[in-house]
Amino acid sequence: MGEAPGPIIVGLLVGGFGWQSAGPMVRVFIAPILVYGAFLGLSEAAHVLMEGTLAHVDVGSSRDDIEAIDHVDSVHEIHA
Repeated sequence: MGEAPGPIIVGLLVGGFGWQSAGPMVRVFIAPILVYGAFLGLSEAAHVLMEGTLAHVDVGSSRDDIEAIDHVDSVHEIHA
């Protein structure tokens, strides 16, 4: 499968109802979804590049796990 949904929807609308303006109408609905997804991805990437942790990482638990290792005195400079 793996086909893009936009052309398939446009093809069905033009073929089924004869709507020649279906292409721009479908793009108006799909564009905000793409922009929203891009924003989420870029904001997470910027957070990581600014040395922040990922949302699913528990910093306190990670610190405790590292400090439990033999010959580790303390942990510092953990960016959250």
